[in-house]
Amino acid sequence: MTDEELVREVAEKVMEWDKAGWNGQRYTRWLPRKPPSYEIGAWNPLTDANHRDMVVEKMREKGWVVEINNYIGWNNNRPNAWAVRFKKYQEPNQPYAANINLGHAVVLAALAAVKKEA
Repeated sequence: MTDEELVREVAEKVMEWDKAGWNGQRYTRWLPRKPPSYEIGAWNPLTDANHRDMVVEKMREKGWVVEINNYIGWNNNRPNAWAVRFKKYQEPNQPYAANINLGHAVVLAALAAVKKEA
């Protein structure tokens, strides 16, 4: 899955937003399904720490607990990889999503959690 596809998936499935703008190549704005409705533009949790934290907060609102770990030697011995998982208290064995980029790890873990719950 490309970075753009990851951003779209997390916007729709985790953040519960709808597409609001198209520039001919990709979606550029998002509109929350629930009030307050305001357009969100240039949103990318893979590269922006504030946007990544919005994903974490949305998952917490949905009752998920987040674990974020940084391990040397994790994920095929790549240094300083991040391991992230969202879990519910009743399901402690949710797998980790690992990536060198924290934003990618958060997005992958959030998507895995909401897909498992669906």
